[in-house]
Amino acid sequence: MRSSRILWILALAFYGVGDTYTTMENLKKGYMELNPLINMHSIIFLKIFIIFILFFIYRKTKSLVIPASLAVIGLMGIVVNASLIF
Repeated sequence: MRSSRILWILALAFYGVGDTYTTMENLKKGYMELNPLINMHSIIFLKIFIIFILFFIYRKTKSLVIPASLAVIGLMGIVVNASLIF
């Protein structure tokens, strides 16, 4: 139970906040997002939607792979986006 909370906190921090912020900074600088659905107007809505869908799937399956994967994807996004910012 405790490990799932930690993983969800990491997922929200890395994917929900970190990746979103760094992506928005890059979009402001004129970089293009590889995902055609993502732009300055849709990014927050789509991230919230993805997190909620995955959380509901997690509640049914109790699979720690879901928050762990989301955290890793978010961390990878931060690293790639930060390399473009700096």
